[in-house]
Amino acid sequence: MSIDPLSEELLTMPQAAALLPKRRGGAKVSLTSLWRWSTRGAKGVRLETVRVGSSVYTTRAALRRFIEARTTAAGAAWAQTPAPSTRSKRAMQELERMGM
Repeated sequence: MSIDPLSEELLTMPQAAALLPKRRGGAKVSLTSLWRWSTRGAKGVRLETVRVGSSVYTTRAALRRFIEARTTAAGAAWAQTPAPSTRSKRAMQELERMGM
């Protein structure tokens, strides 16, 4: 999806940063993070922006889409089950040997 600058309320990057929840320790999301998300992306997901003259804008809907896409991408990584460690393999073998 893309931003429709004529029907959506445009937000400057400082306005967009102010809408986001604070990070650990109470720090605000930095403008640098927003710029990076819009230019390079984060884990393959980019924050949508539009340029009007020399100013760059985003919208609440674009922020929502970015957060949802990042959450989905992170959820896929969390869903992967790590390989059992050597210690847990040994424990399972010992339990099997004991008949449990």
